[in-house]
Amino acid sequence: MLHLLKREHRASQRGASWTATIREQRRRLERLLKRMLSLRAKVGEFLQDDYELARELAADETGIDLGVFPLACTYTVEQVLRVDWLPATTP
Repeated sequence: MLHLLKREHRASQRGASWTATIREQRRRLERLLKRMLSLRAKVGEFLQDDYELARELAADETGIDLGVFPLACTYTVEQVLRVDWLPATTP
């Protein structure tokens, strides 16, 4: 989640390592969800909880004001889990 936010809001500093981290974390999450099927129903809940921390960390790491990041996650569960999806760049 943190790297999705940084990638969206810091296009000028976007690096291959951010994309690689996003891809790696998605694959790990998918493997976990395959092993623990009962977790899949809770992904939406986890998404919002994780987003709150990711938002704060993104502000700290980028120097962007916390208020720039939406209060609620704007990514869907499907987007976050989809290996080929990346957020659009914010001007």
